Amino acid sequence: LLYAGTETGIYVSFDGGAAWRSLQLDLPVTPVNDLMVHERENDLVVATSGRSFWILDELQPLRQATEVGQEANHLFAPGHAYRWADGGGFGGGGEGQNPPGGAVLDFVLAQAPDSGDVVELEIRTAAGDRVRTLSTDPDEELSPGASALRLSEGANRVVWDLRHEAIPNIPGAYVFGSLRGRRVVPGEYEVTLRVDDWSMSQPLEVRMDPRLDATIQDYVDQDLFVAEVAAELAQIHRAAERTDDVRGQIEAILERIEGMDVPEAVTQEGQALASELETVADSLYQRRTVDGQTVINFPTRLKFQYVFLHGNADADAPGVSRGSRDVLRDLRTRWNVHRETAEDLLGPRLDAFNRALQEAGVSVIVVPETARRPVS
Repeated sequence: LLYAGTETGIYVSFDGGAAWRSLQLDLPVTPVNDLMVHERENDLVVATSGRSFWILDELQPLRQATEVGQEANHLFAPGHAYRWADGGGFGGGGEGQNPPGGAVLDFVLAQAPDSGDVVELEIRTAAGDRVRTLSTDPDEELSPGASALRLSEGANRVVWDLRHEAIPNIPGAYVFGSLRGRRVVPGEYEVTLRVDDWSMSQPLEVRMDPRLDATIQDYVDQDLFVAEVAAELAQIHRAAERTDDVRGQIEAILERIEGMDVPEAVTQEGQALASELETVADSLYQRRTVDGQTVINFPTRLKFQYVFLHGNADADAPGVSRGSRDVLRDLRTRWNVHRETAEDLLGPRLDAFNRALQEAGVSVIVVPETARRPVS
């Protein structure tokens, strides 16, 4: 693979110089004074006359172009990615553009996916554990809130942000913070491109931020801790979803049997059960918060405190502070109390109420399958 800088731009040759093609892309028409390939990062760096420096990131597709067959799908072997600590600051407006944060995944599709086709990029650990799935038709249960990939025929590029799947939220609940999945631990991963029954896999290396004074154990400790917080937050969301659903069904039944020949004890038990379910849900999340302003008007609940801890612990610098562990211990104590109450209300108490409804000839409460996921 050869590159040539000329007075009118830059060119590339795939056959040792026998034929040349333009590699201009969005580079202005300008003399190219010098160029070099940064071998470690696999980038093409170009110095121009009066148009500053330009960098073409990720040369993998060019270097592997001859491996792609005619009218075939193909996943290029990606370059390594860094789990960077996010930067910040203010610029004067004339600075350049950084490469995308995360792992750049390049692939070729023989044809654009139609409405019935599903194209997926799946990332797994070296041990085979699924980390993330990026899809043209994302599964809401598997990838809550995920945006569908928009792909076309020919070359495509997708950037994976080096995070796990997002945490499923309570339907309709406002999130003050973020439910993004936690950052991955630096190490070896496998990327698989799936198009219908066809698939192709390539290895991917995620490296540590070389600017940080951290060990791989620091990253592992952080990952285990944040995973615990995320798992308990997901449990809280499921418990709230279940209590809200069952309470809604009870209130609908009570409204329907009003005026019917149903024992008063049934009505009283339904009212008590609905009230206690409302108390549990109100302890788990603040439904009156609807935006970033109303969050200051109402007391926060357990959900918000877990979200805050999750975001704080999933920091740029790896490791876990003693304060974070103390906070999780305190939150877990409170969650266990609410969890046991929810299990009792949705277990023995609901079973007893359903038996009373059956004896009165009224339909029973049915919890949807999506809400029957275990609370613990």
